[in-house]
Amino acid sequence: MFVCNCNGVRMRDMTVAVDAVIGSGAPTVDAVYAACGVAPKCGRCKVDIRRMLDAANTSSCALAAE
Repeated sequence: MFVCNCNGVRMRDMTVAVDAVIGSGAPTVDAVYAACGVAPKCGRCKVDIRRMLDAANTSSCALAAE
């Protein structure tokens, strides 16, 4: 499944990029694009990337709290 149709970025590649960005301490949508080696075009995927970042950040915070 594609997360970003304009750039042809698949879910598995975006997930790897999100995990890398969360680990770097700079979790922004633009950082995820950069980690994928692409730039935003139409921007429709920004909402999905933000959701992925939020979910990953929430789960990493939950693990840190344990």
